[in-house]
Amino acid sequence: MVDMKKEVKIQFDYLNGPIWKDKVNANTGKLITGIPCIDNDQELQSLNDEALGMFASLYSLNNGDESCRFDRDKYCQIKPQLLVIVERIISRLQIINDGSFVIVDKTLDTLL
Repeated sequence: MVDMKKEVKIQFDYLNGPIWKDKVNANTGKLITGIPCIDNDQELQSLNDEALGMFASLYSLNNGDESCRFDRDKYCQIKPQLLVIVERIISRLQIINDGSFVIVDKTLDTLL
């Protein structure tokens, strides 16, 4: 019998992360991981929302036909805070892990 643990990716992208949510709750329309012990943990969701808000604030829409702009200066200022929150998220995930998932930390790929 193969042990099929789900992967919980920790990474940032515009409007998603650090806990990567790639499923939609049919009742609420909100993005979820599909892992109940994660999706229902309020402390974890608070930390995730805080980090997501900080990361999303790094992007701004430009006038005209230009795409989103990433504020590298602001990023350098808040990067240490983001890393602390990611550490707290990973720590919380380790505490609540019921054996159904593994943590894949990709923040080094996204937090240059």
